[in-house]
Amino acid sequence: NTTETYYCNFGEMPPIPDIPQSFSEGELFYTFVGWSSTISIVTGEATYTARYYSVKENEIVVNNRTALEAIQEKYVVPAIIILVSYIVSVSAVIITLSLIEKRKKKKGNGQ
Repeated sequence: NTTETYYCNFGEMPPIPDIPQSFSEGELFYTFVGWSSTISIVTGEATYTARYYSVKENEIVVNNRTALEAIQEKYVVPAIIILVSYIVSVSAVIITLSLIEKRKKKKGNGQ
């Protein structure tokens, strides 16, 4: 853990620290994913914390994938699966409602 303190004047943009985008520590591989809040012009005291996603290093090597691929697998792929499932469900409801309406029209026409 490293803490850096900067003193800035009101209205100035604080310097963005030069932090590692990725690093290893023990069995874990860390990838920078963003700051705890958006770094913005000084209007008062603020604390910004670098956030990292961790993956076991041997998982990356064994599965021959990068940390970004591991993040995508854990978060992006499930989100896409949920979205596709939702779209399929909505489409099925629309098709079912459409068929019900067609049957009602046929019955209304005496067919």
